[in-house]
Parts: sequence; C-alpha cells; structure tokens
Amino acid sequence: MIGQEVKVNGEIVCLPHKIKTGPQTLECALGLKIAEGTYYGLQGASLAASFNTGDKVRVVGTIVKSDAQSKYDVVGVIQVASVEKLNTQ
Repeated sequence: MIGQEVKVNGEIVCLPHKIKTGPQTLECALGLKIAEGTYYGLQGASLAASFNTGDKVRVVGTIVKSDAQSKYDVVGVIQVASVEKLNTQ
C-alpha cells in the first residue's frame, strides 16, 4: 500500500480522533473520508485556504505511510499531487 498511487473521491472532513473517551481538543485536522467510511490524512496540500469541510473532492497522490502513531483514526496518509473540487449539482 505504501508507495501506491491513488485517485480517490471523497469528502473533506475533520479527522476523527483514535481515542474517543476523555477530553477532546477542538482542533480540526483536515483529511479525506471516502465512500467506504475510511479516512486518510492529507499531506502537501494547502487545504485550509482552498477547501472547507463538506467539500466533495477528487484527490490524486501517493500513499506515503500508514501513520500508526497518529492521534487520528486514519488508514493512511496521501502525499497530494492534486485536489479537484467536484461539482455536486
């Protein structure tokens, strides 16, 4: 999976935390939720300036790590080559 090039459609979301109990911080790390309900971290994209949570997008990039140490519940991290907002009309 690491090094695999991907082209996936999904929704920009605040990534969920792995630990669901106890106090939670309110920060929003933007990531991608795909139709299967899995989440990916996104690296190398200027998402904060260009996209909002809820935006439907197509991401093209390379899976660079599974990010097992992350505090977010993701299956991997995509090194983003491009992000395109999808027309949802």
